[in-house]
Amino acid sequence: MSTFKNKKVILITSHLKGRAIAYEWIGNKLKERGYDVLLLHIDNKDSNFEKYILETGIPYKRINYSGKNKLEMLFTICKLMLEIIKFKPHVVHTHYFDANLLGLTAAWIMRVPVRVYTRHTTTQRYRYLKGTRNFEKYFNKISTSIISISDVVTKVLMDFENVQFNKIKKVHHGFDLSMFSNINNNRLAAIKEKYNLNDVSIVIGSISRYDEWKGVEYTIEAFKKIVSVFPNAKLILANAGGIREDFIHSLLKELDPKTYTEIPYEDDVFALINTFDYFVHVPIDSEIEAFGQVYVEVMAASVPMICTLSGVAEEYIVDRSNAVVVDYQNSEAIYEGLKLLMENDELKRKIIAQAKIDIYDKFDVKDMIYKLEKVYNGK
Repeated sequence: MSTFKNKKVILITSHLKGRAIAYEWIGNKLKERGYDVLLLHIDNKDSNFEKYILETGIPYKRINYSGKNKLEMLFTICKLMLEIIKFKPHVVHTHYFDANLLGLTAAWIMRVPVRVYTRHTTTQRYRYLKGTRNFEKYFNKISTSIISISDVVTKVLMDFENVQFNKIKKVHHGFDLSMFSNINNNRLAAIKEKYNLNDVSIVIGSISRYDEWKGVEYTIEAFKKIVSVFPNAKLILANAGGIREDFIHSLLKELDPKTYTEIPYEDDVFALINTFDYFVHVPIDSEIEAFGQVYVEVMAASVPMICTLSGVAEEYIVDRSNAVVVDYQNSEAIYEGLKLLMENDELKRKIIAQAKIDIYDKFDVKDMIYKLEKVYNGK
């Protein structure tokens, strides 16, 4: 696919703390396609992200940056410019706010031919981070292409920010989907032991930060009713924590502590998901989620899901075909959806089977790399 002679790509990320395996997949797959890849990560602390990237052998360097002042920002842009001078890339591709702000700026100053950023947000900045909206317009202006990870992102770029359609390139997140199903028994046993799941008959999972737009409180309210009917059920709240932690904890106080577990971070998320019997993901409206990786991940792990349609879900999830779809901000509907799957094994089997078919058709990592190569070639 690659047609330009200089097959050098710098990927720039920022402030990733846990393992972000997508960048391992992207870096390795691009290397397999003959690219020279350099991954620069903007942060000022050690992290699991860094640990796992270093284990892959992908060329990597941390660019120390804390975001304290404008002088540090200018100095960091200069450091990135030096990396560009040394590596001489044809493409700079950035992810997340500081990577976009500093990395795209450095690439623009150095006149890197292909300057791409992946848009990971939709309407959050218009609701909760209003002071950053002008930055998004700046990123749109200095990039040569913008990766849209869903139709919702494309809509926001065009309707809110007046980006021309030909500058937007739709590329879904891609996954090595086999990693969610090929889990050996030792890994599963370790997770069950770690989180006291061995004597639990029903495990209901959620993987969401405690942000307003994630709708975690509706999952908790639904679980209160579930555990009154199925007393041996347990709720797992993974990726726990966030700005509404006190509010979520006030709701959890109404539950027996033995019926739920909060997990701020789990290294082996693949095995964790495979311990779930059911999964709930209920963002509060259709546009607030930019993509929603967990929709795909739990389907790959053959876990039946109750969900609202947000982000990429609107493009492929169909009620009672590959998931149970419920209304936004409606704990009663979540409860009824869970109860439906618990009492209808035939529907549950049908949903699991169809979900597998649908995600393999749309979200394979090889398809993502193919589309990224087209963008890197200016197509």
